[in-house]
Amino acid sequence: GDAERGLGMPALGWLVEGEGAAAQLFSRDQLRRMAGALARERDRHGTQVFALSAVKPGAGTTGLALRLARTLDELGFPTLVVEANAFSPDARFAGARPGLMQCLRGEAAAQECIEPAAGELPARVRAGDEAGAANLGRIDRLRELLDTWRATYAFVLVDAPPLLLAADAEIVLDRIGHALLVVEAGATTRGELARAGRVLEASAAQAAGLVVNRVRVLEGGGYLRSLLVEFLMHRKYADFASLPAWRLQLAGWLHRARTLRRPATKGASA
Repeated sequence: GDAERGLGMPALGWLVEGEGAAAQLFSRDQLRRMAGALARERDRHGTQVFALSAVKPGAGTTGLALRLARTLDELGFPTLVVEANAFSPDARFAGARPGLMQCLRGEAAAQECIEPAAGELPARVRAGDEAGAANLGRIDRLRELLDTWRATYAFVLVDAPPLLLAADAEIVLDRIGHALLVVEAGATTRGELARAGRVLEASAAQAAGLVVNRVRVLEGGGYLRSLLVEFLMHRKYADFASLPAWRLQLAGWLHRARTLRRPATKGASA
């Protein structure tokens, strides 16, 4: 709520902190909601390229970009993730192919830089292998590369640097035009949100939405807690509001297990 009010934009989704079954199920559903929102934007306005940028480091933007891309793939929208964060490259983009920096300098063609999808990782382009480089270099050529990639892919997600920390973030957003802002729950102050809002307002980018990451749902109440309960239980939150947290988790697990084990009805197709 604070993030939405501070930035003046709606939340496209909330990703829950935790490795448990309940958190994974809910996060998977939220990723599908985000993917659906991007698909609507593409259908209505032809938008295929989105930058993802955190307010500050450590918000989980790269992981979100990779998971969202895989979700779009599963829904039938081939998606490419481009690492445009020379400030802090991620090992999940590692590969033997040339990187974005080489493409921007004209040392490699756009298609030569793509690492094919494999396992849990979508198709992706790494930032490059410039030792100690803190920026991308020839960003003036970025739009040309993105135009080439979006002719092949339904979506291109650009993993941009943190908005309040790296100058490249603003330059990248200006050339992409549509941004998803990532906020880590409980780790971003109202002042930082206000500064991020001013930076976005001054840029040429249109904010497509807000994603709140690493939400700790069971530490307290609130709208998201009730939403998680209703998603898991398929019943009103009021039916379970008096249960302590551990019983709430147990009830959710048991209910989900019963749902997964439920036999197919007679006459159902295989």
